[in-house]
This record gives sequence, C-alpha cells and structure tokens, in this order.
Amino acid sequence: MTWVLAGGPVGLPVNYLALAATYQAATTVPQQDPVLQAELAPLALSFQPGMTAKARSLDFHDKLRMAMRRAGIQRLSELREEAMLALLRGGKAIEWESLRTLANVDGKTMGVWLTVPVWLPRGVHTVTTHGAPVERWQDVQGRHRFAGEVYLPPSLGVLNDKKGYQPGTLTFETFRGYAPFAYLLCEAIFREGWFDVNRRVPILSIRSGEDTYAADTRIRPGRIPCFDFQHPDGKDFVRSTVEVEFQKPSEVYHGRHALSSNHRLGCALDINDINCNECKDGSPNPISRAGRHFLRDRMHALDARNLPFWVYTMAEEMGHRVPYQWNYGHGYTDWQHLDCGVLDAKQWERMEQQLVSSKP
Repeated sequence: MTWVLAGGPVGLPVNYLALAATYQAATTVPQQDPVLQAELAPLALSFQPGMTAKARSLDFHDKLRMAMRRAGIQRLSELREEAMLALLRGGKAIEWESLRTLANVDGKTMGVWLTVPVWLPRGVHTVTTHGAPVERWQDVQGRHRFAGEVYLPPSLGVLNDKKGYQPGTLTFETFRGYAPFAYLLCEAIFREGWFDVNRRVPILSIRSGEDTYAADTRIRPGRIPCFDFQHPDGKDFVRSTVEVEFQKPSEVYHGRHALSSNHRLGCALDINDINCNECKDGSPNPISRAGRHFLRDRMHALDARNLPFWVYTMAEEMGHRVPYQWNYGHGYTDWQHLDCGVLDAKQWERMEQQLVSSKP
C-alpha cells in the first residue's frame, strides 16, 4: 500500500517534495542521499499482517543488532565520539554548521538529510525552519539555509483523534552515522500505530543536528493549542486549555542548543517540543520540572504530543540516554529529548590530548 502525504511542505526544495511525498510499508522512505538509502534498505522493519507485539519486538531488535554490526559499534555513544573527533581533527569549533560539511573516511559529508514516516493529525499546516550558527534564534531569517519542516496542529481535539491520523513524512538533518538508528526508532514508533490505532503517536517536529534554528518568519499569524497547569511543579492535573497566539511561527518553534548539547553533533532527537511561555510547565513545553511529566501515559492521553512511556523504553533499549537518566540544573527536569550520551568539557579535553599525543 502506498500513502500520499496530505499537503505539500511549504518552501521545501523540489527534490524533497518528490522524495517525501510517499511511503510504502515494509520499504524505507526514499532518501535524497543514495548512500543513506542503501544503508537503510536492509533495516526496513516488517509490516507483515497479523504481527504480534512480540514478533514486532523481535524484528526491531534483530534490525538494531544489524545496524550496530554494520556501523561497527557496540554503543551509540561511539557515534558521539566519532563526531567529536572529526571536529577536533578538522580544528573546528563544537558546532553543527562545521560538522555537517566535513567528510568522513568514505568522502561523504557527515551531515545528511533524513526523511522518516510519521503519523499526522488531520489539517496540520507545514512550516519550514531555517538554521544558522548565530547566538540568538531571533537572528535566524528566511535567507538562512533550510533546516527541515514542522507541522502546526489545528486543535487539541484533532491532535487526540488517532483514528483521523494519516501517514506522512518528516525531514530533518542529522549525523550520518546516527541516521540509521534515528530512522529505525522513528519507523518502529510509526509501525506500532500501524498495527494498533491506540499506539499512534503524532510526531510534528524532530530536531536533531543544528546549532540555532527558528521557523519561517514569513508565514501568517496563527494559534497553537496546549495546556496551562495550575501548579507548575506538581503532579496534579488541574489545568486549562490555552490557544497561544503568534504573529509568526518562529515565536513558538525556535531554539539554540548549548555548546554541550549533542544536537551540535547531530546525535540527539527533540521530538514534538515547542516554546510557549504561556504554557507554564504544560505540554508539550520542552523543559519541565513538573512531576506530572513522569506520568507519561496519562500525559499522552491528555495531549498525544506527549510521548508515551513505551517510546522512551524503546529508545533506551537502543542505547539512547533518556530524560529520567539525568538532572538538569536543580532538582529534576524533563523534556522530550533523546541522545547518544553525555558530552562534557572534560571528555572533550581528554580526546583533544589523546589526539595531540597520537600525532607523530
């Protein structure tokens, strides 16, 4: 069965429109990069009718082991180290804008565009994003390079209507070595919704390799729905529904990743995060210290953009670092972020010293 993506991504290059228009079960989504396409083909998950949850899990882990063997790694953290070494050897700063254009041992750029299958609610609007190595997201303009697309949902009701979802695709840039694993996770999430409507998860944005980004500033004003919880740090669910008005989408879709962020190495995924100051620790704000966020399945039932617990479990089984494995600032902090491990200054210094000492 072939699915057609509803609506064309606004502002995407023509080649992206052609490649991201269809998705066929049990085959990989067409990719712009032919080398990546060949790498992903053997990893395609099975969509055999009647597959049980156990059969899907076995297939997923078989493909994960295959991906590990083909990459020659035992842990995802090795991908982060590969990216760090590439920057060190090239004498580059820790930024995605530098890493993405470096060549690997095969002469291929380390940054690669990845298109993955996703479930989309009815009536979503596509908005392009742009990226640049600048200090403030407000300085990112439409003249800067394309940085993938995001989808704007019309309402919470539509977001939670899983029977109304339709297959689509999402394109983002990531580290070439990490791309097969990012694809495998996204396809596995998608496949669960193929076999069980209740396990459909709408994915409206994925941020991976980048420094600073913002949505297109030329799109008309609009609204984005979310919750505002009465007690920002609590576990209760006393809340009100808020429709955040914006003059341009960049007001709610933007970000700048810290120097220590794995996004600068293309070894991380932010899924469904937005920046709505009006939604204090409500969903799906990117950072929350509220205990309710750890009640993931209930949060997902309230707003399907919140990832259910099984998604984190699947990511953790792959070797990703997941939110409940770290502290951020004081106390606990949670946001819908997955990465390939800790990137700290001491580790960077050790690798730099090793690189210097290894030179003749």
